[in-house]
Amino acid sequence: MVGFELLVCVLAAPALLLPFLARWPRVSRLVALASVAMTAAVHALGLPRSLSGELSADTFTWAVLAVAMLDALAALAGFADPLREHEEGVPLLSLALFSLLGVVGLAYAGTLLMLLASWALFSAASYAVVALARDRFSAAGAAKYGLMSVASSSLLLLALAALAAATGGLRLAAGGAAGPMLAVVAALSLAAVGFKIGVFPFHAWLPDVYGV
Repeated sequence: MVGFELLVCVLAAPALLLPFLARWPRVSRLVALASVAMTAAVHALGLPRSLSGELSADTFTWAVLAVAMLDALAALAGFADPLREHEEGVPLLSLALFSLLGVVGLAYAGTLLMLLASWALFSAASYAVVALARDRFSAAGAAKYGLMSVASSSLLLLALAALAAATGGLRLAAGGAAGPMLAVVAALSLAAVGFKIGVFPFHAWLPDVYGV
């Protein structure tokens, strides 16, 4: 548990601090880069693989987070120009760290409640990113993304409810569900993720959001 708590602190503390560093974009970018690098180091070296309670870790968890950390580092490394050109750059860094924290929670979720809370954090942070520019284009994109997020979260909630009913508990143990119920859980989960990442046929919101 200590390792996971350290992961949360390393991401959450800079995310809360960055809005106060808006006058120093270079310092803000370095803080965000250091936060992600430290998180990657803790993930790779300091977190035990056998967890209990709300948390769970396996090879898939480590693979997902390795990709997420590398992606975050690459994005932040190339973020120098947008940070200088846009006043929303530093708040965007803060929201990016909160989004990464949501991904960390999703990867290590061992119960339905932990999964739902992490999903909500990631969704709220990504919605704020879309609405950050505060113009009519971002407003339209945020409205569409908000509707898709509500649909996605509703489908995920239905999937988690079906899984809880099938397994008789809140642990993420799909092996306890079998037959038609497992198919329902899989279909709802795929639809929820499909809405979130915009795969066909859940992609209608992508042009307005990515064009902001």
